[in-house]
Amino acid sequence: LATLNAVFGGISALLAGLLGASVRRCAARSRTAEDHWAGPTVFAVVAALYLLAPEMLQSHGVVYWPQSPAQIPLLLGLALLFRRLRNVAARWELAPLLLCCFVYPSLEWTGFVFCGGVALALAVHSTSGEPEADRRAARMLRTAQAVFRGPPLAVLAAGTLALFVIVTHFAIVLGVDPFLESLTQRAGSRAQTKFFTYLPFGYFVSFGLLPLVFLWACRKARASLRRDALGLLFLAALFPMIENLLLSMHAWLYTFDRMKLAAPMIVAICAWVGSATPPMRARTVALVFALLALSNVAMYSARIYDNRQWPRMMAKNQDLAQQALLDPLADCAIWGQD
Repeated sequence: LATLNAVFGGISALLAGLLGASVRRCAARSRTAEDHWAGPTVFAVVAALYLLAPEMLQSHGVVYWPQSPAQIPLLLGLALLFRRLRNVAARWELAPLLLCCFVYPSLEWTGFVFCGGVALALAVHSTSGEPEADRRAARMLRTAQAVFRGPPLAVLAAGTLALFVIVTHFAIVLGVDPFLESLTQRAGSRAQTKFFTYLPFGYFVSFGLLPLVFLWACRKARASLRRDALGLLFLAALFPMIENLLLSMHAWLYTFDRMKLAAPMIVAICAWVGSATPPMRARTVALVFALLALSNVAMYSARIYDNRQWPRMMAKNQDLAQQALLDPLADCAIWGQD
């Protein structure tokens, strides 16, 4: 299981690198000789930083949660969405995007929020070609109408299908009333507002200094993030974070629920790198990589410090198990340890 989880992490890192390289290329102010190495460099740096983030080192490690494989449809879905927003996607590419919008909610509840963000981004994009004055006058109405036709409607249908499959499965196994009662209780317990103020520290624990760089990048790249394609991609990447805000207790106590923050950070930081001048771009990549790599390793080391005795405890438990097997009555005994 740990190997499978590591494979999920490797695939997610590759997708993160591809998304980051695409964002940088779109945000670049000019095309120069420097671009020949900039794309592969950004791809490698983003993929490495993704894997070296404290949360990824832990959540793509020996502890498996559905949030680990859920990073794949999240990042792949954003990459496919970005191609549609830039009008370079082939018609068949809608199918894998819809598959992502079905698989993500099937793995994790945040996927339903993600589907809403993707549908909204596609709806706003579909109205972007209209005359500016007319678009301002009826922007909200036209966007609302666009959600219920074409690709946005297909995205919502994919999410609805995933919801139908989940509800049907649990209703058959548990019954409708017990399922709804359990769902309501869990949602209520995870939505305690007192944990909302803890989340900034939680993101620092999960990503080291990266959230600070993210905030700086949002400020420096605000012009790039206002463009239609990049802005809508950033909106779709941020949308899943609504779940962290609504269910702040769960996001605080269970660190793997914060993995999704990697997506908007990739978009904003790579937009910042792409919009910088070429000399500044090279220095930025080198400086950001060095600082974040050091902070991530230090943060991860601090997180696992309390578990440093775990190998010794495992060895002791294995010795006790071997000794117990020597008992002739071991097959009909129940063993316990405090």
